[in-house]
Amino acid sequence: MATKLQVKCINKTDRYDAHERIKNIGGDNWKHAEDDAISYIENNVYSYYVNRGGFEAKVIVAQRLGHNI
Repeated sequence: MATKLQVKCINKTDRYDAHERIKNIGGDNWKHAEDDAISYIENNVYSYYVNRGGFEAKVIVAQRLGHNI
């Protein structure tokens, strides 16, 4: 079973980019690169979520034009 981690911050590669790609996600005392986080989700190592207003939303891997995002 994957270890559940709450995402509390992100780093973007270029804030002026139309898609504003995520470079890293992080939480309390951890930070994962986007590619690593995608691999962790796909291999059931970690599951990520965000919490807003007391509600949890699971972070998923999406695909656009054949690329994981």
